[in-house]
Amino acid sequence: MTTTPMRSVVYRFGNDDEMCAGASSIASDALLLDLEDSVAPSEKQSARARICHTLSKNRFGARTLIVRVNAIDSPWCDDDLRALAGHRLDAIMLPKSESGEALRTLARLADALGIDRGVGFWAMIETPAGVLRATEIATATPRLLGIAVGTGDLSRGLCGYPRFTPDRLPLLPALGQCLLAARAAGRMIIDGAYRDPIDADGFAAACRASRELGFDGRTMVDPTLAPIADREYGPSEVELHWARRIIAAVAAVGPDGPARVDGRLVEPGYLVQAQRFLALEAAIAAPISRAR
Repeated sequence: MTTTPMRSVVYRFGNDDEMCAGASSIASDALLLDLEDSVAPSEKQSARARICHTLSKNRFGARTLIVRVNAIDSPWCDDDLRALAGHRLDAIMLPKSESGEALRTLARLADALGIDRGVGFWAMIETPAGVLRATEIATATPRLLGIAVGTGDLSRGLCGYPRFTPDRLPLLPALGQCLLAARAAGRMIIDGAYRDPIDADGFAAACRASRELGFDGRTMVDPTLAPIADREYGPSEVELHWARRIIAAVAAVGPDGPARVDGRLVEPGYLVQAQRFLALEAAIAAPISRAR
């Protein structure tokens, strides 16, 4: 599983000049430039041009750069991909992902249009049909980096009560299915946007609950929330201390002896988690420099 930090993924809308112009100054793990839901049909062409201009004129440093195109069966997806060909970005996000074939179609179109093979894919699952095919989606193509859960559309698709409930009990079965599919396939997974962006304490609590479920990070519109997400989804000092002790104990006994920490047997899964904590911390501390 990759340890690329994806704790904070900040939306920038393609139909908003100010948002696009200021994208390069946002301190987050990732930027998500949007051509889909935030853009009206009459603005698709101008938003596409604005995002391409943003990609060509700004320097984004080590941040992961993702563009969310329109759905694979929409009238705009082909033109979105054609416009992105030749631009430097890290990934393309496909919304309304409901089958593995949708991701394979995206791969074929990207190849045909000359999009670099190093550009990965993210699948956004936001419908009941997508949830039911989460495993198929997670294993559709080697280019898939991870799954993003669109919790707003998913809640509406489930005909859930529109009032926001912090515990998200109505969504938990669907979230669990997406998490299991992503982890079984070795993919990352990011949570949906929090419903009340002005509630910083509520946002922090939501991030903690989300991380406990197994998410790597979450999307957001307000960039001032990014430091909170970075803190809550990143490994804590307590976790890093635990990880170092686990690894030291295993190294001390070698491959044959049972390692113990505080009298407890170190199971293989503990070592994997410890290694992941330290790898993520290293990636956060020393991000790969990209010339953008």
